[in-house]
Amino acid sequence: MTRDELVNSANRLVKPSPEVQSCYERNIDRLAESVTNYLSARDDIEQLVGEHGVDMMIDNHRNHARFMAHLFKEYSGEVFVNTVLWVLKTYKAHGFQDIYWSAQIDCWLSVLKAMLDDADYQEIEPFYNWLVVHMAALQTYEEQVLEQA
Repeated sequence: MTRDELVNSANRLVKPSPEVQSCYERNIDRLAESVTNYLSARDDIEQLVGEHGVDMMIDNHRNHARFMAHLFKEYSGEVFVNTVLWVLKTYKAHGFQDIYWSAQIDCWLSVLKAMLDDADYQEIEPFYNWLVVHMAALQTYEEQVLEQA
C-alpha cells in the first residue's frame, strides 16, 4: 500500500462529535495510565520495547492520548498517517518491536471499551480499528522507506 493510499483510507474516517472529543480529552490521563498498567504487567514487555524502553513506552502512551485528542478536533488523514509513520520509525530505532504496536492498539481498544460509554466508543473505535487493519501496511511502508535511505 502506498502512502497516498493509506492517507486516502484514513481520510474516510469520520471525526468524532464535539461531545465525544471532550469525553476523550477529559479521560486522556486515565486512559494512558490504564494502557501503561496493562502493558507493563506483561511478562514479555522488555522483549517488546527493548531493555530500556519501558519509560519511552509510558511517554508514548501519554503522547498518544494527547495526539489523538488533538487529532479528533482537527482531523486530517495525512497528519494521522504521517505521525504514525514517524512514531514507528522513531520507536523502532529505540528497540521497539513491530509486535508491540499491535499489542498496544489492542490494549487501547480494550481500555476504551471499558472506560467509555458505548456511544462514545463507537465514534472513537474506527480510528483504532483503522490502525489494526493498516498496521502491517504502515510497517511495510516504513521499512521500504528506511531501506531506500
